[in-house]
Amino acid sequence: LARSTGRRFVVRIEDLDRARVAAAGKIASTQLRDLESLGLDWDGPVVRQSERLDLYADAVAGLETYPCFCTRREIAAATTAPNEADWHPYPGTCRRLTVQQRHERLTTRAPATRLASQLNTFEATDLARGCARGRVDDLVLVRNDGTPAYNLE
Repeated sequence: LARSTGRRFVVRIEDLDRARVAAAGKIASTQLRDLESLGLDWDGPVVRQSERLDLYADAVAGLETYPCFCTRREIAAATTAPNEADWHPYPGTCRRLTVQQRHERLTTRAPATRLASQLNTFEATDLARGCARGRVDDLVLVRNDGTPAYNLE
């Protein structure tokens, strides 16, 4: 699809989760060989996420964000209330914290960085699937260990 519409076909290696990368050994090079053996090639060098950290930091700097100290367990407990289908949006717990509350929580837990979304839904046009509309909540952009989240990549 990319080349048939005048665009580039780029291969991107997701290598930001250090523990998974270490556990997977040389999986990325194996996957690239597999693509080549199938006759697939790509335009330009392989993009490695770990080499793009400055791009992600710049992108986050241009967005309205806030620190989030919630654990996954806390979020899961807060989002078990009945919602439509499987939609369990982040309840916004840390969005409403005062400066004092944020300072207090910083002493016990490093925060993730969440998008302070101003939208409830977003619509985009996909060349393959047409118009796509989805819900938006305050998604995580940077995990509490400083790693860009997959949503941002």
